[in-house]
Amino acid sequence: MENERTNAGELIPDIMEVAIQQQMSILRSCLVRNKGYEVKTEGDGYFCAFSTAMDTANFLMEIQVRLCEEKFADKLNMSQTCATVQDENGVIIFRGLRGILRFCFLPSISST
Repeated sequence: MENERTNAGELIPDIMEVAIQQQMSILRSCLVRNKGYEVKTEGDGYFCAFSTAMDTANFLMEIQVRLCEEKFADKLNMSQTCATVQDENGVIIFRGLRGILRFCFLPSISST
């Protein structure tokens, strides 16, 4: 995964840096809206935690939709790993950067 991103970064470094910033902004805003916590980032991995499974699922759905709606630079399509993908009806099903999301569901522990 990191090699794919590195190759794209070598092809179009300025555009790649902006795209990474766009992606991280989306991830962080979705995280806040879905009551998640950023644990750390490492390479192209983004570690986060949620207190409910529903918050986790909502976060994952929201980031997928937001990334497909985001307007990334046209030159990002020069990289095979970042190119926009459409289904047979022309609906965008992938746009932007591929990354690794690691998350966990941490149920509340109640002390009685």
